[in-house]
Amino acid sequence: SASSLEPDWLAVDDFVYQLQRADPERIGETAFDLVVVSLSAVGNSPEVIPALKDSPGSPKIVLCYMSIGQSENYRWYWNSDWEQNPPSWLDEPDGVWSGDRWVQYWHPEWQQIIYGTPESYLDKVIELGFDGVYLDRVDAYWYYQEQGRESAAREMVAFILDFTEYARKKKPGFGVFPQNAEELGILFPDFIASMTGIGVEDLYY
Repeated sequence: SASSLEPDWLAVDDFVYQLQRADPERIGETAFDLVVVSLSAVGNSPEVIPALKDSPGSPKIVLCYMSIGQSENYRWYWNSDWEQNPPSWLDEPDGVWSGDRWVQYWHPEWQQIIYGTPESYLDKVIELGFDGVYLDRVDAYWYYQEQGRESAAREMVAFILDFTEYARKKKPGFGVFPQNAEELGILFPDFIASMTGIGVEDLYY
């Protein structure tokens, strides 16, 4: 079955990206090669991802959306106590996206939420059978760079490289796709060499 094979990333011709009200059954009927959904579309059901991979429309590679440069108060990890007593790594609200706040992504406590333990975000994603992740707010380093943190770019790259190494030890061939901040690939060639691909918003050609 398609679910037992390592993804053929280069065979992807088109994809669907749907984070809100994503219906796995309807997505499964489409002919897209790759789909990006969030954990909320899957719940905790281990049947959803294999069904998408072998879906009637066409077999699909399935990526999980993850924001790693901001927290989201509608995710499973959110602690309601943080509203009044935020941890040291939790910073100001985004200002555009309601419920999102900037995070000091280099902080060990935030990184432990994202990966490294059986309860972490990435470990849940791997356990559910996703082929890879689509990483949002990689460009959060801009926010901290503007505040004078000169190490912000290198710290984002180090975070993602460690994350990627951990993921591929658990699941060889696991795909990692950062969104935006494509200039990091020029600044840090080791970073782009480790990525499966990159997503760029608002690109016209």
